[in-house]
Amino acid sequence: MKRINFNESWTVRKTSGGSDVFKEATPVTLPHDAMIMEKRTPEAAGGAANGFFPGGDYEYAKKFTIPEENRGKTHFLQFEGIMSEAKIYVNQSLAASTYYGYTGKVLDITPYLLEDGENTVLVKVFAKDPGSRWYTGAGIYRPVSLYVGRDIRIPVRGVRVTTPVAEEAVSCVQIRTALVCILFGAADAAQLRMQIAGREYGLDAGNAAYLYGRLRQYGLPAPVYSKCETVEHGAPGALHAESFRQRGR
Repeated sequence: MKRINFNESWTVRKTSGGSDVFKEATPVTLPHDAMIMEKRTPEAAGGAANGFFPGGDYEYAKKFTIPEENRGKTHFLQFEGIMSEAKIYVNQSLAASTYYGYTGKVLDITPYLLEDGENTVLVKVFAKDPGSRWYTGAGIYRPVSLYVGRDIRIPVRGVRVTTPVAEEAVSCVQIRTALVCILFGAADAAQLRMQIAGREYGLDAGNAAYLYGRLRQYGLPAPVYSKCETVEHGAPGALHAESFRQRGR
């Protein structure tokens, strides 16, 4: 799927608790900590461990439209972290809830979207007071991404790479790729291509969803960056490309 930065053009507003910051909707760019802007008070429930910052409830909102080239496709939102509990609304419909600030959330927002109008994502954040034995902050404190895909796609976090063997002479790399096909028979027409340090491997997605290969060193000076690229193919053309760079020998 195509990944789109979704961190800009948000607003934040305080709804209860804390001091009088963010009483009106204030433009922010994510990641964002709302608690750090609160006025410290010796009465804060978290005391010194929380830096005497009080908790509070906040609303983050973002409006956006779907460009013509993305209409009819599947849309996912990935929140990497919201402190500490939250309810996520898309066009006034509750799409998901989170109950722990240190885990992320991926949600399918396709059913809630308006393809020919303005869409609104509203995140209601509830910061516990005290939230922990240390300063936790409050709000959408990690990045947010929008993923756009088709009926044949590699899902979010669908590529997993492990190194069962990592030795001087020979290294063994295992790559497992999930492929989502919601159309009957679509998997038989799709292919996966993986590139590692310039060498390409092809897979028939209908028969295999992972690659297990033995890779030798390529005579490059250490440390080097090896690029792993996973691409799904189907008519017409490439549907998705996902890559990362891994530092190592």
